[in-house]
Amino acid sequence: MSRTQSAEASNYPFCTIDPNSSKVGIYDKTIMRLYKAAKPHKLVPAQLEVWDIAGLVKGASKGEGLGNQFLGNIRSVDLIIHVIRCFKDKDIQYVNDVKNIDPVDEMETVKTELILADLEVLRKFAKKNSHMNHQVNAVKILTEELNKGKAARDVEMIEGDFLIAKTIPLLTNKPVVY
Repeated sequence: MSRTQSAEASNYPFCTIDPNSSKVGIYDKTIMRLYKAAKPHKLVPAQLEVWDIAGLVKGASKGEGLGNQFLGNIRSVDLIIHVIRCFKDKDIQYVNDVKNIDPVDEMETVKTELILADLEVLRKFAKKNSHMNHQVNAVKILTEELNKGKAARDVEMIEGDFLIAKTIPLLTNKPVVY
């Protein structure tokens, strides 16, 4: 991954194959008050690392576009921030090559692809852990709800199933900001 303060921004789909990242120190009033009160030798702020990962297209869960690479990169993040296109510009290429820019459709495409990737994870998890009866219910509930289009983070479960579900690395368990 490139670690740079500037990122490639060319007018063609997937111009950034490798994610770009940048780290920013988080300074707030509380940490500054503590710093002034304690007078340590050095101030080390919390760090926020942002990754710019190439966009997701329909079929990504099956390897379309940079699908497998995208999904692999996104598995390592703690929060997903979707930057959704809401404007037309003839000078900026649109990956779906359509005349109508539809932000809601783009959001649904990303959600669907993440759900499809999660269903595959659940299938593999269930196969690998089929002998563990206490996990079967959590996987069953998640699979049913994901098949209805619901993100894992929005599925209501009893505490035991919820704790099991949290151990399965599902993309739709991650918090999302649009």
